Amino acid sequence: MDKAESLDEKVTKFDDTLKDAVVVVGRESLRHNISAELKKNGTTNILYSDVSAEVIHILKEHPLAILVLDFEMERKKVLKILESSKTPHKSEIRPIYVICNELSQDIISLTTDYNVQRVRSGEITAADIGKDIKDIYTFGGLTELAIRTLKQVSVLRSKGKWREATLKLCENLEQEPENHKIKIELSENFINTNKLDKAEELLKELTKSDSESVRIKNLQARLLMKQGKFEEAEKILRDLQIMNPDNVSRLIDLGQCMLNQTELDGANELFEKALSLDVDNKEARNGKGQVSLMQGDMDEALGFFKSSNESEVAALFNNTAVICIRKKKYDEGFQLYHTAISQVIKDPKVLSRVVFNMGLGLLKVDKTEKAKKAFKKALALDSEFEKAAHNYNILNNEGSGTAKKSKAKVKEVIKEVGSGGSDEAGYSDDFDGDFEVDDELFESL
Repeated sequence: MDKAESLDEKVTKFDDTLKDAVVVVGRESLRHNISAELKKNGTTNILYSDVSAEVIHILKEHPLAILVLDFEMERKKVLKILESSKTPHKSEIRPIYVICNELSQDIISLTTDYNVQRVRSGEITAADIGKDIKDIYTFGGLTELAIRTLKQVSVLRSKGKWREATLKLCENLEQEPENHKIKIELSENFINTNKLDKAEELLKELTKSDSESVRIKNLQARLLMKQGKFEEAEKILRDLQIMNPDNVSRLIDLGQCMLNQTELDGANELFEKALSLDVDNKEARNGKGQVSLMQGDMDEALGFFKSSNESEVAALFNNTAVICIRKKKYDEGFQLYHTAISQVIKDPKVLSRVVFNMGLGLLKVDKTEKAKKAFKKALALDSEFEKAAHNYNILNNEGSGTAKKSKAKVKEVIKEVGSGGSDEAGYSDDFDGDFEVDDELFESL
């Protein structure tokens, strides 16, 4: 079966997504009416619970099912459920329906922040519920083409096929050039695949028509982080935090902004708050581990990293070293690379990437000979590592008539190294010719 057939088969299963629902409603009469309306619209698998840990598990098992949530429960429990309700692939396909006694400003802020599709407050009748649930089945008025595209995008993102997902979104946009939702998802893809200029252009367009969208503002902040503009990203995130100070994902992003500005106490405080809201949050623990690395406490850092695999730990060491190098704390940065290489990372392929990135850092500080040795070592660890071979060959041009040109190009490229964010950054540049150092892996093991 080819890839297209496999994807279509998977999406066909997604077409039955709304046959599943997770109902977190304590009030019996409302729960009965909600269940009846869900069944009337074709939902056959309805799962009930008001235990947050159980709900979170169910949501993970059913990542695209409808979530119906009663806000008349402990706020911390509501927050944990809303955080876990977001699909891991960011396409926001899961419909969320919220009911509450009174529509307070806090509830408005939370439902806006977590992209809740429908909110119903006050005295709620069966007719009200029927109208809301019927609307949920339209995915907010999206066309069939857009709904199918978003389902395909979610499948592709789950497999790490972000570039293929980008093509699907672009194909949809050709047929629906004014589709706001598709444009938002496309900007997400551009950021993830490091098409930062395209993402910036699209987000500017989106902001003109929807300047208050929380999703768009979050994407703007992520773009700025990728561009290394952490102060500007922090400002956007701080403004959004006023609306919802307990958004765990935002606290972690803010922590990363502070970390990249080497404001370690502030970063640590934000990661701590995220952990107080979600004690098992891996990203928050890793953030605290990065703070420990920058403070020189290796044992504590490795304790925070214990739930991460070797590739993830390598990336955390690498990204922390990049911060140090960017801030001209060269000794600290290279010490982190040496520690990772000599004490932490054992897998040869992962190790080759760490050594390669250290070579790029060495180029940044004009240690060309040491960088050449690093690329040679990276190639020795993984003989199929083309980027390492490419860079080693460039720097090994000594004695040829092209050596000066090679070094000039190296210096030009290195001006750009370390200028971006720490989340899977991969840099492409505008230089042509055979003398371009490939720095795509820098900050993105």
